[in-house]
Amino acid sequence: QLVNQLLDLSSIDAGKMKLEISRYDVVSFIKGIISSFQHFAEEKKISINFTSKSEKLDACFDRDKLQKIVSNLLSNAIKFNKEGGLVNISLSEKMRKGNLYLQIEVEDDGPGMTSEVQKNIFDRFYKSQGLSTVEGTGIGLALVKELVELHLGEIEVKSTIRTGTRFRVIIPTNEEFYESKNITIKEAIPAT
Repeated sequence: QLVNQLLDLSSIDAGKMKLEISRYDVVSFIKGIISSFQHFAEEKKISINFTSKSEKLDACFDRDKLQKIVSNLLSNAIKFNKEGGLVNISLSEKMRKGNLYLQIEVEDDGPGMTSEVQKNIFDRFYKSQGLSTVEGTGIGLALVKELVELHLGEIEVKSTIRTGTRFRVIIPTNEEFYESKNITIKEAIPAT
């Protein structure tokens, strides 16, 4: 996984990674990612709670990139959380500047981060001397930020010591937005 993340960063740096947008049900997509982390969460006795205002939400997005974004955030929320903790994932659609945006929040009730760590958390190879006993590689969140920005979106983090951390990702989801950027929407892929 680390090698793949480094290759992805190299591909972004070289300008070779492009968006491949298709329309897909993002609710079932996120549920699929969550189910792949259930065993990992159960090992740490961590509960994952998913909420969405819609049971089905067709949206335009790059499935590969969104999978990497959500997987990284979910993996971190489990890995750095305390045993018996809780991870909340919420999904909603927002209107901003005349365009529809998908908002995904991943929140844990783990040890939290200092303001200094929050300032540097998206820097490549940054390793915090934080409250968690688990050490990261300093690659995952740097890649997440790059992928979110490649997806023409935004990411932010809010964290409180001994209370937890919340990451919020916002990406555009309507065809008109991508067409205005000369990005072709591939044929819709049916949800399975």
